[in-house]
Amino acid sequence: MTEEFKKYELTIDFIMILGKYFKENKDFINIMKVTKKYQELVQMYHFNPISDTSLFENMQTQHFYTENDINNKKNGLYQYIYWVAVNADEILDYLVKYKYNDTKEKRKYHSICIDSNTNKNDIDFIQNECKNIKIKEFEFKNNFCDISKFPNINNIVLKNLSSDSKYHIVYTRKNISITLPEGITTIENISFGCCKQLTNIILPKSLKEINNNFFSSTGITTINIPEGVTRIGNNCFSNCKQLTNVILPSSLIELGNCVFRNTSITSIIIPEGLTKIGYNCFEYCKQLTNVILPTSLKEISKYAFYKSSITEILIPEGITKIGNGCFDNCSELTNIKLPASLIEIDDRAFSYTNITTITIPEGVTKIENGCFYHCDNLKSIILPSSPKYDIFCVFDTNIKKLFTYEQNNN
Repeated sequence: MTEEFKKYELTIDFIMILGKYFKENKDFINIMKVTKKYQELVQMYHFNPISDTSLFENMQTQHFYTENDINNKKNGLYQYIYWVAVNADEILDYLVKYKYNDTKEKRKYHSICIDSNTNKNDIDFIQNECKNIKIKEFEFKNNFCDISKFPNINNIVLKNLSSDSKYHIVYTRKNISITLPEGITTIENISFGCCKQLTNIILPKSLKEINNNFFSSTGITTINIPEGVTRIGNNCFSNCKQLTNVILPSSLIELGNCVFRNTSITSIIIPEGLTKIGYNCFEYCKQLTNVILPTSLKEISKYAFYKSSITEILIPEGITKIGNGCFDNCSELTNIKLPASLIEIDDRAFSYTNITTITIPEGVTKIENGCFYHCDNLKSIILPSSPKYDIFCVFDTNIKKLFTYEQNNN
């Protein structure tokens, strides 16, 4: 064997290091079959590099990688190392025994899971005795807590939620993540008041409904609503000023009022099946430039896109009503096509936009006052042959004359 080749020889010591990245017993068994020098591989380990301890007969230190590992603890070993977060009471019990009774058993903790009843002095004691320990999870056991008293926490886990669970979480100091457990179908009676630093939320796949005000005024930047959710309640994401990216599920059939009001989303795809967009739903979304509406839509409520930045929009067939101020002050809007199904256009629906021409479908029977108020660039409008409208619908535009279909055809 040449010296050059020996540099890349896979010694058993090298394989031991590599074994730390294996995941199952069969991985160790397969590598032991490669050559005779690997046959005593598992006997050389004095700790378990994976959760299953059955192969490691000479183990002196047990590592716990999951909560289930703790249930399979082997008694009488020299040392135990907890990589999984454990309850504060367990750590406190051990520290008291170790500090005053000089127990021979040694433990090393890397993270701790605390609940809202845990005393701050106990947490300070744990962190002082267990250097570098981190608060990994926070579990609620009462209905209110200002978790800013635990400045190192970065993740909240809400467990055992029921339909009448009530939580009010106040947090102001540091970026934080919320995890909701699988199994819950609705989110209600939970609020994140003043959680400006809540930047991430993990929603369970079991979720069916998100109730009013749930994420209002938080610091989340992106949200992926899981498939199966059918309803998003009023004000759910309103004033989430850092929110830029939203993915809505195809199962959604109800989008409440003011849901995304005053956010920074740049585009949105409304899924098929939705029949109505709630009022003020995308109001003050000043970064919103692209909107795709579903063919199932029947009504766009009042001020739905007020002061957004959309440049053009295709109103799908099936829409019968465009509500008050729906596109009011959309100053970037220059092009819009209305569907033949449209029946009613309410007050100030397109006021203060930059559309230059528009054709009102023949089926429209009502055009309210101020509908095109201050559309300074509007020069041409074609009306149905006998609509009900007031001359003030085009007040303060550059239109010299209103044309009906009949006049236009002539």
